[in-house]
Amino acid sequence: MSDILKFVELDWKNGALFIAALIIVAVFLIQKWDWVIERFGIISKRRLAIEKQQKDVAELKEHAKKTDENIEKLVGTVGEMKDCI
Repeated sequence: MSDILKFVELDWKNGALFIAALIIVAVFLIQKWDWVIERFGIISKRRLAIEKQQKDVAELKEHAKKTDENIEKLVGTVGEMKDCI
C-alpha cells in the first residue's frame, strides 16, 4: 500500500521526467520502426507494396530483355532477306 501512496504523491518534477521518458521512448520507436517490424517478423502493408514493386520491376526487366532479343532476331532476319534480294 505504501508504494501506491508514493506513486500518488509524486511531485511535478517526477511527473515531468516520466513524460519526458515516454516521449523519448516514443521518438526512438518511431525512428526505429522499420527495424522493430523486421526484428519481430511483422509484414506491413508498406513492406508488401515494396516487395510487389520490386517483383514488377524484375518482371519488366526480363520482358525488356526478351524484347531486345526478339528485335535482334528480326534485324538479323531482315538483313538476311536483304542479302537474298
